[in-house]
Amino acid sequence: MPQEKLTIAEKFFVVPLALVLAVTVLGFGLLAALSQTSLSCNMDSTHLLPEAVAPGASIADITLLNNASEGDTLKLVALDTRNYVMGRSVSLPHDKNDMRGYSESVMSHLRDVRSVIVITLWSINGAVLLMLLALIVCIARRRMRMFFTACLSAGIGMIVMFAAFGCAIYVNFSGLFESFHRIFFAEGSWQFAADSLLIRAFPLQFWMQEALVWAGFSILVAIIYLILGVAGRKRVATAGFSVN
Repeated sequence: MPQEKLTIAEKFFVVPLALVLAVTVLGFGLLAALSQTSLSCNMDSTHLLPEAVAPGASIADITLLNNASEGDTLKLVALDTRNYVMGRSVSLPHDKNDMRGYSESVMSHLRDVRSVIVITLWSINGAVLLMLLALIVCIARRRMRMFFTACLSAGIGMIVMFAAFGCAIYVNFSGLFESFHRIFFAEGSWQFAADSLLIRAFPLQFWMQEALVWAGFSILVAIIYLILGVAGRKRVATAGFSVN
């Protein structure tokens, strides 16, 4: 049975819903990147003792540790920082284990990051809520075709976007990283000395791997939406509307 075209009214529902679903794709990917598991794994691979570095490997964007104890301390620092920027009540490091704590300029930047992340997390929660409300409306009004169409549109759009994002990470992550900071933060407020605690805890390679986790998990969610959209629309086309 051929698919009927969406009415104008249905399109006005589908387009915003597809955008909401796109936000959830971004959000679920971000939550994966912010997870403690992702942080721990990426810390382990970007904070190395000199003897653990492969011969000929670049060390420009990783942190070389003086000893294993420093690695453990930096991981605790990173975990505290992650919890802080996610809006949790934690004390950030100051003169911990003979290591310098965060300076006032770093603290100012982290407060800015905290504001961005907290607003983003609330936006993700709002998008998930809107998605669930839209699903309830579609079920109640027997218009699941609209929901599946939005899933299909969001899935395709986000797969394309994150595929391009992944290519940009591979080609010039440093430039992408700087552009991102210029959008959200005042010029000069996010640049710190290479030996500062913040940079040693979060070297550039760490952020590159976090970006790849974000992109990879977002693409996975987008593929799920794509499959749901295709399968759901096919069922509506062949069997008529049914949620049973």
